[in-house]
Amino acid sequence: MFDEQKLKEFIVAAVLSAFQQFPQNTNVASATEKRYIYSIKGLAEFLNCSVVTAQHLKNKGLVPCRQIGRKVMFDCDAVLDAMQNSKVGNGLKK
Repeated sequence: MFDEQKLKEFIVAAVLSAFQQFPQNTNVASATEKRYIYSIKGLAEFLNCSVVTAQHLKNKGLVPCRQIGRKVMFDCDAVLDAMQNSKVGNGLKK
């Protein structure tokens, strides 16, 4: 039968053993972090299209963005959703 101290030691050993099974460079937070694009050129690279096409998509409101002055920001997930739900998105190179 375990006394309280032995039980604590057993639990700590079990938890440490479980954590050692995971790779050391795994970053769980990065899988849930939002990704953003901060330029028209970055949007063009993300969508694999020309800068002119990316600017056209932004100007027509076909991709969601936030803009303050000359600074522009695109949420990657929102851009992908917009492209999948748009007829325009089907014409871009994959």
